[in-house]
Amino acid sequence: MARLIPERFNLEDPEAVAFCTGCGAPFARLVEACVTCGSEEILPRDELLVRLEAQQDESRALAEPVELIALPTEAEAEPVRAALEAAGIRWTEQPDVADGRLFAPAEPALRFFVETRDLERAEAALDETAPPDL
Repeated sequence: MARLIPERFNLEDPEAVAFCTGCGAPFARLVEACVTCGSEEILPRDELLVRLEAQQDESRALAEPVELIALPTEAEAEPVRAALEAAGIRWTEQPDVADGRLFAPAEPALRFFVETRDLERAEAALDETAPPDL
């Protein structure tokens, strides 16, 4: 089961009764496939909320989290998620915050955390997905 990215879903939309798990597109009725990205994984709002809550509880359960990587954009985070998921490594993400600065960063950074015991495996998984240096 793919990890859901909460920021993709506009749960404030009162008309949305279902969401695409791939791109987060909201739907006013349950559909078979997403018209935006073509995914067939469409979840009713209630089921999506249950999965997001369970995922959040699981993320909180990291016993000894250590920061793996911080990325400036959501687009750069996708390959990291894919690599960690393929390697079977649990992780949690936190968006960067202003931390007392007058202004938050122009593009919020995402910080990825893994269990301390999984750090070496996670780094190896990311090394395999990194493009070669030119």
